[in-house]
Amino acid sequence: MLTAGEKFGHFEIESILGKGGMGTVYKALDANQKRIVALKVINEDLSHLEQYHERLEAEAKKVGQIDSPYVVKAWDNGKVNGRPYITFEYIEGVSLRELLPELDFYKKIELATKILNGISAAHKKFVIHRDLKPENIRVTPQGDPKILDFGLALTATRGDSVDATGNIEGTVEYASPEQLSGEDTSSKSDLFSMGVILYEMFTKELPFKGAYSASTIYSILYEDPEAPAEINDEIPGWLNDLIIKLLQKNPADRFTDAIEVLNYIESNTTGTGERISVVLARKRKTVTVVDLKNLSGDASWDY
Repeated sequence: MLTAGEKFGHFEIESILGKGGMGTVYKALDANQKRIVALKVINEDLSHLEQYHERLEAEAKKVGQIDSPYVVKAWDNGKVNGRPYITFEYIEGVSLRELLPELDFYKKIELATKILNGISAAHKKFVIHRDLKPENIRVTPQGDPKILDFGLALTATRGDSVDATGNIEGTVEYASPEQLSGEDTSSKSDLFSMGVILYEMFTKELPFKGAYSASTIYSILYEDPEAPAEINDEIPGWLNDLIIKLLQKNPADRFTDAIEVLNYIESNTTGTGERISVVLARKRKTVTVVDLKNLSGDASWDY
C-alpha cells in the first residue's frame, strides 16, 4: 500500500480515500497535469493478473463514455512498473450516507432527481452500474451528487451478475433479484437499487434486511417490503407508489427507464401527476405456537 508523500510514477500520494478487494483509491497530485486527482491503483498482490489490468482499463472506458455533471469523470489510465492505475476527478464533499441526516424532504427529492439524471446518462451509453448505494454517491459542497465506482459496470444491456467462482457481484442489500439469482441484468437492475436508496432516504430503514447475507438475499427474492408510508406517514402517496414500483421483483413491473421515473417525479412535484399502478406490499402475518396446559380443572377449556 502506498503512503503519504510516496511517489507513484508522476503522482505524489497525499492520503488514502478508500480500499477494496481489487484496489486502493488515493488522493494524489498529478505532477504532469498540476491537479489533484483520485488515483485508483490495483493492489500489488493482484497486479500480475491480466484480468485486473483488463478490468481497470474497461472501467476507464466505461466512465469516459458518460457525459453528465452527476457522474465522476475519468481522466487517464496506464501503468507504473507494470502496476495499472486509473485517475478520476477528485470530488470534495461527503458520501450520501453521511449527508442523509441533514437533508429535508425537498433536498432529498432534488438529490434523487440529479442521481437519476446521472443514471440515465450512463444507461444511454449502455453502461449499467450494478453497485449503486449511498457510499458510491458523493455529494459536493455545492449540493451536487456524483456517482462513483463503476468497477462492476457492464457495457451492455445484459450480462452475468455472478462471477466465475459463484460469488454475487455487488452489495447484497442494494442488489436486484435478478443479480442475486444469477440471471441476466439490465438497466432496470440499477432502478431497483435506486428504489432501495430512496426507501432508505425517506424511511431511514432498508426495505430488505436480515441477520445474515443469506436471509437478506431471501428477503429480496421472496418477501415484500413494508410500504414506505407505513413507516413514515409524512411520505406522500405518489412517492410511496414510486418506491414500491422500483422495488418490484419482476423487472418488467418496474419503470421503463430512469427518464420515466424523472418524468413521474416532475409531474407530481408540480402538481400535475397521476397515481401509478403498483402492487402494494402485503403485510406480513406472524403466528406464535406455544405448548399450553389446561390447569383450570374445567375440561371444556381443553380445546
